[in-house]
Amino acid sequence: MMEAAGALSGGERGEISLNGVSETLLIPVWARAVESLRGDGLVQDPYALRMLHAIDYDFGKFRNSWISQTGVAVRTRILDRAVARFLARHPQGVVALLGCGLDARSRRMDNNAALWIELDLPEVIAWRRGFFDEDARHRMLDISVLDTAWFAEVPPDRPVLILAEGLFMYLPPEELRCLVRDMAEAFPGGELVFEALSRSYVGRSARHDSVSKCDAAFTWGIDKGSDICAWSPRLEFMGDLHYFDCPRNRWRWLWWIRWLPYIRRMVKISSFRFRHAATGGAA
Repeated sequence: MMEAAGALSGGERGEISLNGVSETLLIPVWARAVESLRGDGLVQDPYALRMLHAIDYDFGKFRNSWISQTGVAVRTRILDRAVARFLARHPQGVVALLGCGLDARSRRMDNNAALWIELDLPEVIAWRRGFFDEDARHRMLDISVLDTAWFAEVPPDRPVLILAEGLFMYLPPEELRCLVRDMAEAFPGGELVFEALSRSYVGRSARHDSVSKCDAAFTWGIDKGSDICAWSPRLEFMGDLHYFDCPRNRWRWLWWIRWLPYIRRMVKISSFRFRHAATGGAA
C-alpha cells in the first residue's frame, strides 16, 4: 500500500488551524479515511488514513454525519472514474484540481505521465506541502481559483480535465460565472467536471450534516447541470450523475425516496466539454 510523500515526520500530530471554507477540506479527509476502513469501501485512500492520524483536529465532530460520509465516498468514486477515462484517452494530459485541499487523487491515480496542477488558498497549500512533495509533474499553486493567472500553468498543447470537488457551492455566483466562461474560452477541447448542490441549499449550510459544523456558507447552486449552458456558447453539457443512484445498500432510507424531485436535485456531478468555437446560445 502506498504511503503519502512528505507526511509529518516522527508520527507527530500537527495542529491544523483553518477557518471558514478552508476548514471544510477536513470533511473529505475524514470521510475517505472512514471509507477506507470498510470491508465494502467504495474507495481506498491510504493517504487520508495517514492524514487523519497526523492532524490534530477534532474529527469526532463529524461522527454522525453518515450522509456526508457516504456522499464523499460516492463523489470520490465518480470523479476517480472521470479521471481514469480521461487519462486512458490522454495519458499525458493535464488534470487541474481546483480547491484541491488535502485530496490525494494526484498520487492515488498517477500514471507517471500526466501533469497535475493543484490550486488552493495559501494557508491550505502550506498544509498540503506538509504531506506531499512537488516535482515537475505535480505542481501546487497557492492562488485563488478565481485568479485566472493559473491558466498560464496549463500547457496549451495538452488536453486538460478540470475538476472542482466541494468548491463551486462556496463561490460568489457572478465570479463563478466569469471563471467558467473564462475557462471555456481558454481551454477549447477541455473538460470540466464539478460537484453542485441544488438551489434549495443556497444560504442553508446549517442544514448540512457536516458543513454545519464549520463556519462556511453555501452561496451557489443549480438544480441540473444544463442550467449553466447560458453562461457561454462554448459549454457543451455532457450530463449529470446523481449521488443517490448508487450504491443502494449505502443510502438507507434515502434510497427509497431518491426519485422525489427535491432529493434528486440535492447533489450531483455535472460534466461539460469546452467547444472549440461558439455554435450558438447566450454568452
